Amino acid sequence: MMKKFSLLLILVVINFTSYAMESIENRQEDMISLLLTQQVQQNISIENSVNALIKRFPEKADIILKFALEYYPHKYKEIISGTIHAEPALSATVVAAILQAKIASCPEVVKIAINIEPAYANEIIQAAYKNSDDSIQDIVTVAVDTEPFISDSLIGSAKDKQTMLNIFIGAVKAIPNQVVNLVKTALHLFPNDSADVIKSAIHSSHKQFDKEIVNAAVDVGMDKKLAIEAAIQGGASKDELAKL
Repeated sequence: MMKKFSLLLILVVINFTSYAMESIENRQEDMISLLLTQQVQQNISIENSVNALIKRFPEKADIILKFALEYYPHKYKEIISGTIHAEPALSATVVAAILQAKIASCPEVVKIAINIEPAYANEIIQAAYKNSDDSIQDIVTVAVDTEPFISDSLIGSAKDKQTMLNIFIGAVKAIPNQVVNLVKTALHLFPNDSADVIKSAIHSSHKQFDKEIVNAAVDVGMDKKLAIEAAIQGGASKDELAKL
């Protein structure tokens, strides 16, 4: 009998504790919702409101974003800015939240976020890829077009050949006049995938760069014959490359 009573008491305590914690969380959410709307009603911009709340309650960033996007979806640009300026590490979080809410296009969100915090470009791109139907190539193209200097770090962040090639091609499409430099970067970082890099570079760029791409590969250390073969497989003219 005593054991049953003890067990019952434990269950009651657990249920009460769970209810109490849930009640506290609900009150905190209500408070955040109230603070957000009050600040906006006082003519404080949604950007500054989100910024101030995230700085004050960083552990409640998800809840702050939930209410901000629910109440002021048309102010998504300000919400992105306020969030990232408050805590740059939340760049991917706010990108994911915006895309999940389906209130802005993936290219626009990526462009806004990277303009504000290019240091988190890789995280922004991954969040965009996971929360949209856009290809990684298209997302990278937007990202690199927004901030060209991030291209090298993006290529270097790839964990496998296919990811590297997707990032590489996206970067070439964004800054086609820099294809030779991108080739050198990719070959330095992924020397075992040289042939695929050359084929992708030739296929994704203008023919005026074909010879320069092959020469760049040779300069980096690739065998000239192999570089020419890869270029031809990528679509380069055999007759033109024969002059090298």
